[in-house]
Amino acid sequence: MTHFPSVLRRDSGGSYPAPPSAMVSFACVLALACLACRPAEPMPEAPTFSLQDVAADPDIGHLISRRYDVAAARPHQADAWTGLGFAFEANDFHSQAVLCYRHAEALRQRRSKGAPTEDNDAKNLYRLGVALGAVGDLAAAVDAFAEAAALRPDLIAAHWQRANYEVDLGRLEAAESSYRSALQQRPTSLPARLGLARLAIEQGQLATAEGRLQKLLGDIPELAYARFLLADVRRQLGQEPADTAASGPMAPPEWPDPWQQELQDLRVGFAADMRRAEEALAQGRADAALPLLEELRRKHPEDISVLSNLSAAYIGSGRAAEAIPLLDAAHEKHPERFTISMNLAAAHFAVGDLEQALTWALRAQQLDPQKARPLEMQGEIHTRRQDFGAARRTFEQALQLSPDDLQTLQRLAWIHERAGRWDDAHAVYLHALQVAPQRGDLAYRLGGTLYRMGRPKDALQALDRAKQLGVPPQLQEPLEKLSRSSQEAVRRLEATQSP
Repeated sequence: MTHFPSVLRRDSGGSYPAPPSAMVSFACVLALACLACRPAEPMPEAPTFSLQDVAADPDIGHLISRRYDVAAARPHQADAWTGLGFAFEANDFHSQAVLCYRHAEALRQRRSKGAPTEDNDAKNLYRLGVALGAVGDLAAAVDAFAEAAALRPDLIAAHWQRANYEVDLGRLEAAESSYRSALQQRPTSLPARLGLARLAIEQGQLATAEGRLQKLLGDIPELAYARFLLADVRRQLGQEPADTAASGPMAPPEWPDPWQQELQDLRVGFAADMRRAEEALAQGRADAALPLLEELRRKHPEDISVLSNLSAAYIGSGRAAEAIPLLDAAHEKHPERFTISMNLAAAHFAVGDLEQALTWALRAQQLDPQKARPLEMQGEIHTRRQDFGAARRTFEQALQLSPDDLQTLQRLAWIHERAGRWDDAHAVYLHALQVAPQRGDLAYRLGGTLYRMGRPKDALQALDRAKQLGVPPQLQEPLEKLSRSSQEAVRRLEATQSP
């Protein structure tokens, strides 16, 4: 009688059971068959757009069309939709950007739960939060930033952006937790440190806010917004702020975006070129702004903002005479525009026509009495005419409207110095150094006034500070000479005080 191995013995039904390996294989096949029978999770429906508004600017329309074609050709790839969202967001089409980022997130969610997180997952969620904030959906923005921070805890901006919106929503305890999460990742995070100070003010914890702001200013003394907040806190505490320069209203600073360069590279069309030109003008780079603005004028010859900025670029490039006919034509069409009158004042001042410059500066002041620039221009005109009394009065009026304007502070201090009002010049330079504590040239000027006030020891301290901060090359020799004179004055003073 033949004996079968135990694993192949008949079962009670008279048939042979399969060996263990065969049973496992059969189970796998059965499982796969069941999965195949299960209905597949539907693919998220891709968003559709009306590109009519986008097509109004051909450069933007071309960019969006190219990116849309990529997304349409790869409808199941999240990165393609994130890329399209970037193009929309960079050009201020935030609602369309939200649709793209949400679709990219839906595609990510569809991936199996065991799939590894990709770098662009957190990036897409962060951008979704920014776009949602831009359209006013702050609660959804908070959720998007929270998910981005969960995927990438080292994405510091996701923590403090979330906290900022939580403050706006009145979720103060959650905001504090989010700010502290940012600081756990990066203890020096300036937005988070400043956010905690603002949060303490919102919570009525003024002493805590004062301490946080003092520590922040100890590390970064030039942070003007922190000085403004500290002055406000001290007023609420019933104290007289030491920093009167921080008394005017001030908006919070705009912090850099983690993907700022990528967005910048995608900005195209009229608005983007105008933004670049205006940034160059604000940085004093009129030569860089000029070709952008001349090209914009070629495409948009009647646009008033182009003409106004182009005239400013001509003035800044030493071509003020070319700006005047442009501005005259613009003023005929838009006599109510403050910027046109101010630019006309600047252009006439640059070509030496002080009478016309004063006329246009006064006109600009009538158009907007709350702006300091017309008064600053009038002060420059009076200075050029050597009417220093009128110059001093107009500069002082300008500083009432814009107390932190360094150029006006320096002009006023110079007028005080010229008249021998050393105490007044000293007060102005102290003020200026509160505004710009890293400016070595201001410390040098302060040292000069202290020396002339008969305070050589204090002058030496200010001059040593100027040396530490550094001064322009043309001031290095005068700085050394004044330091030697101050040292000699200190020795003479000590000699007279010796018994």
